[in-house]
Amino acid sequence: MQTDMERGQQGEQMRLLNPANLPDAPSFPNRWLFTGGGLGAGLAIGLALALWMELRDKSIRTEQDVLAAMELPMLVSLPWVNPDSVARNGNGRFRIRAKPSDEKERTVDV
Repeated sequence: MQTDMERGQQGEQMRLLNPANLPDAPSFPNRWLFTGGGLGAGLAIGLALALWMELRDKSIRTEQDVLAAMELPMLVSLPWVNPDSVARNGNGRFRIRAKPSDEKERTVDV
């Protein structure tokens, strides 16, 4: 069978009718569409992941969180100390530098 086909093709001549044309731009994928879609999907996934992690976080951050978690009244509240008013002693401890007006408020007149 193959020999019959070869005999039939001996007299045939082939020639190029129209050369192939390269396109000016690719028809698929549309780079701008994929770039925008990837950026939007990445932002949406990132925001969803951040929200999910924030909702799962059970850490205590405020006084109300402590009261809700322990269901006990608050006994002691520590005041906020300004770092500028703290001085380091030679023995590695910290000492709060008091202003004379603060010292006056702490004294008790008898």
